[in-house]
Amino acid sequence: YTRNGSFVLDEQFSVINSSGQALLAAAVDSSGKADLSKLNKLQIPTTTAGEALQTSLVQLSLNLPSDADVINAEFNRNNPSTYNKSTALSVYDSGGNSYLATVYYVKTSNATADSPFNKWQTYVYVGDDQVNAALQQSTDENDELLFVNKYGELKPFSQVEDLLVNRKTQKFALDDLTDVRTSVPASVSGSKVPNDMTADQGFDFGAFAKSSSGTYSATELKTFFTVDVDSSGVPVTVDLSGLHGAGKVTGVELADYIQDQLNRSFGDERYFDLSTVANQKFSLTLDGGTAKDIDLASITGQSDVSNVNAVKIEDIVEELNTKLAASPAMAATAAYDYALRCFTITPTNASHAITILGGTAASPATNALFGLGVTALTLGADATWGTTVAPNGTLIRPATQQRYGITVAYDGAQETFSISSGSTGDQSEIGINFTIGSGSGATKTDFANFMGFEATSATDSVYTV
Repeated sequence: YTRNGSFVLDEQFSVINSSGQALLAAAVDSSGKADLSKLNKLQIPTTTAGEALQTSLVQLSLNLPSDADVINAEFNRNNPSTYNKSTALSVYDSGGNSYLATVYYVKTSNATADSPFNKWQTYVYVGDDQVNAALQQSTDENDELLFVNKYGELKPFSQVEDLLVNRKTQKFALDDLTDVRTSVPASVSGSKVPNDMTADQGFDFGAFAKSSSGTYSATELKTFFTVDVDSSGVPVTVDLSGLHGAGKVTGVELADYIQDQLNRSFGDERYFDLSTVANQKFSLTLDGGTAKDIDLASITGQSDVSNVNAVKIEDIVEELNTKLAASPAMAATAAYDYALRCFTITPTNASHAITILGGTAASPATNALFGLGVTALTLGADATWGTTVAPNGTLIRPATQQRYGITVAYDGAQETFSISSGSTGDQSEIGINFTIGSGSGATKTDFANFMGFEATSATDSVYTV
């Protein structure tokens, strides 16, 4: 017999030692007892022999110290001061040979209010060779693959428009796009405007004279002109009613106002859902006087609001101002601050204070949507009650109709306005139309002239590039 562990298989798959001697094995009966009187060569067919499998995936569960110091020094695996922690494990190649793999962890930043997570950088070495990280496609919280749409936005696969081949582009495939094209947005420009819109002049929309007689009201300014981008099929109506009574507005300020409005309306803005009765009611009091109860259930009386579960921000603002105007004791104006994401109630007299609570003055209640309770809150210097009031309903514009990157500019030297689509990298289109609706007055001749365009009828009021 041999005690040498150097065994191999011969041509007949018998186990032999280095001298060619066969390893004998005894048969075992049903009770597990070996019969040493009947020894035979031990043969191992290749189908039962194990084959080495190389390491293809390593999964680690880690709990890194949250109070670890941020390290800004350049990483050097031979210098422990350039990393916080390390982990070692064995990996195997296709021949079954093992190698030591080491993962180094470097904390790069601490959590903040805007980004509530610590950030770590990892470095992986197998032996002395660094492993370069392979790109992996990002997924959202539902594990749906993310793609970059033609506006450069990350969207899940189900929301990316699929009208053209390669319209859906994987986030990590930019190096594969060899057909590089310069992105040129579509742009519509008007002629020289008739009014002085410079910084030291500006234009007062409250005194916008009609070519016939009189001046335009805020209601008439709600339908200034429409804009459509890349044939979305649902143009956006530019509403300048908010500038009525705002004093003089410069060309740059007007361009910014229209640009913000277009990008909000073409983006992922949502409706307010006021179907919950408690979310329809709140009460305002000016300087401790008589309370003004607000009930938004009546908002369906507006011509463009058919259901309380699909109400736009501007519809609520209009309803609030209508109710405030009907109460002389409540001298205030409502608006919506998109930066603060909250409605504002500004008293006409800046020295007056306004308080607000949920429900009615007689029966205070919680209004979860507006962030109000039974205790009255005093509006601050920003005319809000310090709570975000964001739309809680469905998307106003479906994902396939959303457009981004629209720019509106005023050229002070040329005294012209221009409106451009986002830089899409493919065939882009933008169109503006100064005819809204039908019948007398549908073509906004004065509004077109104000922007530097000519429009006398529906046939010559559309400008498309």
